[in-house]
Amino acid sequence: MGVYCRCKLLNHNREGDIVANTMIADNLRYLRKKKGVTQTEVAKTLGIPTSTYNAWERGQNVPRDKMKQRLANYYSRSVQYIFFKDITH
Repeated sequence: MGVYCRCKLLNHNREGDIVANTMIADNLRYLRKKKGVTQTEVAKTLGIPTSTYNAWERGQNVPRDKMKQRLANYYSRSVQYIFFKDITH
C-alpha cells in the first residue's frame, strides 16, 4: 500500500519500513534493460499506456497492487524482490 505525501511517494514493506520511489524506479529500469526491452514493449504487454510505465521508471508514481503482481510475473521475480529491495547494487 502506498502512502502519499507532497514531496514524494513512499511505500511500506512488510516490516513497515518506508521504501522510496526512486529505488522502485531504479529497479524497474534495471529489470527492463536487463531483459532488453523498451518501455513501450513492457507497457504493451501489460496493456497500459507507455506514459504510465514511464512515470513508474521516473519515480512519479508506483503501480497499484494488482499491477505489481503483473510486473513481478513479467519479470519472473517476486513483488517483494522488485518493490522492497534495492536490486541495482
